[in-house]
This record gives sequence, structure tokens and C-alpha cells, in this order.
Amino acid sequence: MHLFWMLPATDAPLVTVPELDLGRYEGTWYELARMENRFERGCEGVTATYAVRDDGRVSVTNRCLYGDEERVSEGVARRPDPSVPGVLEVSFFRPFWGDYQVIALEEDYRWAVVGTPDRESLWLLAREPELRSTLRVGRGRRPDAPPARDLPLRRARAGEARTAPAGSPCRRLRSPCGGSGSTPPRHAPRPGLRTPRR
Repeated sequence: MHLFWMLPATDAPLVTVPELDLGRYEGTWYELARMENRFERGCEGVTATYAVRDDGRVSVTNRCLYGDEERVSEGVARRPDPSVPGVLEVSFFRPFWGDYQVIALEEDYRWAVVGTPDRESLWLLAREPELRSTLRVGRGRRPDAPPARDLPLRRARAGEARTAPAGSPCRRLRSPCGGSGSTPPRHAPRPGLRTPRR
């Protein structure tokens, strides 16, 4: 499955969702598509499972199939500023924390789009292994954002690659099991994990 990173090339903060109920967000999410990164290279069937803890933080368990081997990574997420609910931080290697920002969320919590402020990472997550619908990309809260439009989702054929037009600010996002000719961006994280920082 292919999508494009539709945000313009800018250093401005990401526009995140205005509301995020962690109780509704917890549970298992399937990774339907991602911007390829070195942490997930070769991984298929990726899932992320979240569970709210008694202290308000969220336990994170990522799983993927790497050949015949199942790989599991466990971490914890926190909300650094309660007034900005869509901005989370995740740690798999404490004391380092990485950005996890929810930039789109279906009202029934069927799918979500997660990115990082540097625009180097992007994931499409859904409650089911396959999503047959369209994504509505709109203005959000930025008055200068482009008009809303529908992005059809489709399953890509094995080996198919799709790139942004020349001069486009879009970046390619590809499924973990298809496509070719993609160069993983440097220092890009797996879901919820980005370049460590103190």
C-alpha cells in the first residue's frame, strides 16, 4: 500500500489531533503502510499494542515477522504536555525518548496516521489488517493548509514502487512487504521510536 507524506517541507510544528483518548487508543494496531526506515527493514506483519497503565503512561509492544522469526520490542509512552493530547513520546531505551505525534485519527478510532516533527517518519495504522476506505486529508487547524481532499487507499502489487512527482514536497511511504528502489532515510525510527535524544 502506498501513501504520500502530504505535509509541506517546513520546520513548522506538525498539526496534531485536538483530542486523543488513550483509553480508546489502547489495544492492537496493524501497520498498513510506513515510510521505510532502518529499524523496520525486512519486517512484515508489524503490529503495535498499547495499554494504559495505572500511572497514566502507556505500555508499548511492537511485533513483526523477520523471515521466520518474530521480533518483539517493549517500551513505554508518555504525554509530555497534557494540553497537547496528540503529542506523545515513546522510549524503548531509557533515558532516551522519541517523538510520536498523531496527525490524523478516524472518529471511531479505526485508523490513525502517526508522524514525527522532522517529517522523516510516517505510519498508517488501523484496527484491522486491511483498510478499504479513503483518507480525508483536510486543513486541520492551519488556515494556510491546502483544501481537503480524499486519498483512495489500495493494495499495491508485489514489487510495485511509486514515487512523488519531480519537484513535489511529498515523500514516499511504502508497505513493509512491497515496493523496490526505496532508500531508507537515515535515523528513521520504527513506530513510536525515533533518533534517541536526552
